[in-house]
Amino acid sequence: MFFFEQYESCLQKLHNENDVPLLIYIARAYFVMGRAETSLEHMHRCLSILARALHLRAYDNSIRFNVALAQQECAVITLRKSEGDRTVAQVRAAQKLIETAAVMFRYLHATPPFPRNSYEPSMAQERARYCESTMRPNALMHLQRQEASEARREQLASELEQQRVQQAQAEQDLKDKMTSERRAAEEEIERHRRA
Repeated sequence: MFFFEQYESCLQKLHNENDVPLLIYIARAYFVMGRAETSLEHMHRCLSILARALHLRAYDNSIRFNVALAQQECAVITLRKSEGDRTVAQVRAAQKLIETAAVMFRYLHATPPFPRNSYEPSMAQERARYCESTMRPNALMHLQRQEASEARREQLASELEQQRVQQAQAEQDLKDKMTSERRAAEEEIERHRRA
């Protein structure tokens, strides 16, 4: 059992799933594990836990910063996958995450910081710029490549299916021809026997 699973068990048993600091610890654990293993599953779990924490503490911009950071990391993990291990829909979802993260980072930069914020507004501005200047064009390039790759795969699958159908038809034609020749030979033998 991973440590974050122990945290979650503790959260469920002792705090009725409403302990925001514990939710943040769990989300951080999933984030670290997701980043280390490049696991979208862990990153999505991180995002869902952060969403719950944000629901409980809607005024906390530190949680918003963490949400935007996790969205950005989800997009990075998706875009780093090879073309065969992802779909166009996943790349589009990564683009949407980049856009959402950029908007949230810009908002956090423009919002006056609270004394207890665990992020620097300048860091939010830097992250927003990174999303807009580096990740957005990168995601667009990955989307174009993915669409081309999937089009090639679909074309290849179509060609293979067409070859399979042609081969099956050729086999059926050969079988029909052999059956026809056999019948003709049997009829010829029958005629010779009668004569």
